[in-house]
Amino acid sequence: MPKLITGGMGFIGTYLARALLKDGEEVVLFDIVPSSPLIRDIKDKVKIVRGDLSSWAEVLEVVKTYKIDGIYHTGALLSASAEEKPITAYQVNAGGTFNILEAAKLFDIERVVYLSTIASYGLGIPDVVDEDTIQMPISMYGVTKVFSERLGEYYNRKFGVDFRGVRLPAVIGPGRGTGGASAYRPS
Repeated sequence: MPKLITGGMGFIGTYLARALLKDGEEVVLFDIVPSSPLIRDIKDKVKIVRGDLSSWAEVLEVVKTYKIDGIYHTGALLSASAEEKPITAYQVNAGGTFNILEAAKLFDIERVVYLSTIASYGLGIPDVVDEDTIQMPISMYGVTKVFSERLGEYYNRKFGVDFRGVRLPAVIGPGRGTGGASAYRPS
């Protein structure tokens, strides 16, 4: 059964798609962006669905139509755009996560893997970060990431949704575009 990657046309989404394809998985890329040069080599091996995370109907439709059994939720409005458009960031990042978790609950999705970020901690990140490190984000992007992590924990406790969060450090590499404040982090 297919795996859904939200933000599938983005940097992380496309690299994740390659890894899943290599493991023999069927992959559906869900993104508001209609195309990306990052998928040239895999575009014939994946299903591409243009859709908006903030639209409950569109999220529900992609999960239902493709009989999704696992979701990699990488889609989000990144830092710079989130600061310019905080309402849109809330709708996409927080509302989109709510829509993904509701779909996971309704369709008994095997697992939701959520990509979070060090932006959830804010300034002054200690050298060693563990589950007891306080999250005090200073950006709308970071706030929506913390909210989404807590929402996933709630869906796990309340409804049994297998929610896993991964907080990534600064992400760079070939094809990485702009838009994330942590894209290039000084050491």
